[in-house]
Amino acid sequence: MKIRQGFVTNSSSTSFVMAMKKEFTLENFFKAMGIGKNFELAYIFKEIYNIIYRSIEEHKDFASFEEGMYYYSEKKGELVKELFAKGWKVHTGYFGNHGDESTVENFLALTDLFVHNSIIFFDAQDCSY
Repeated sequence: MKIRQGFVTNSSSTSFVMAMKKEFTLENFFKAMGIGKNFELAYIFKEIYNIIYRSIEEHKDFASFEEGMYYYSEKKGELVKELFAKGWKVHTGYFGNHGDESTVENFLALTDLFVHNSIIFFDAQDCSY
């Protein structure tokens, strides 16, 4: 994860694309992120999970790549297309930074978060779906 520097956009939120091989549950999210239940900072990852869960509940999930392709930036479009082809569930959402969100969500809105492994694809790097 890296913190954005310089001019990013005039937006106060960061959109993301997330796909998981399995259902998006707290247990599966911890496993995907390599977090054990006894990890000292597990409470922060639980808050991250809750923020992501809330956000994807508010957004439409696309049944196919073609249905949502205009929401994905060009650089991640091909990877998202591959994830759909593999049967992964693809979600979109955003992190806000308007002042009324939690400190964790405000931090996430200002970072370039990217995780890609055999369980999860999470990309909040380029401020666009």
